[in-house]
Amino acid sequence: MKLYEMPRCYEKLYLSMSTDDDVADEEMVDALSKLDGSFRDKVENCAKVLAQLSASAEGCANEIARLTARKRSRENKAKWLKGYIQECMYAMGMNRIDGDIFRVSIQKNPVSVLIEDEDAVPEEYYVTPDPKISKTAIKESIDAGNEVPGCSLKQTESLRVR
Repeated sequence: MKLYEMPRCYEKLYLSMSTDDDVADEEMVDALSKLDGSFRDKVENCAKVLAQLSASAEGCANEIARLTARKRSRENKAKWLKGYIQECMYAMGMNRIDGDIFRVSIQKNPVSVLIEDEDAVPEEYYVTPDPKISKTAIKESIDAGNEVPGCSLKQTESLRVR
């Protein structure tokens, strides 16, 4: 059933329900109670509104999927371009470029823990509720001069655009 086939009052009901996301349940019940017609006609027309709302929701889901794919594509292109700029700056031996609008620089990231052999990590570095390794505790221990079997610290770099 198409929207134009619905009586005008149900079309108004559909429009208010589909455009105002903050419509309270009480307001919808009140609007439905004011509609004329038999119970059978009301149920039939409400089913028509329901079909339109369901179709609209499905359209929204399809648009979300399309935009999510577009977002992922743009993020991948941005990631590639950032890596390309960083590689070119390494090749030119440059760590910083001050432009008219942007300053592009290669800076060291905070030191992070690299788990080389998870089975070799002592149980004291696992956190609860699930047995999970605490990288923070490992980093603190290594920084304090202790050796943690199966772990080391690594320092990476990334491109910053400001």
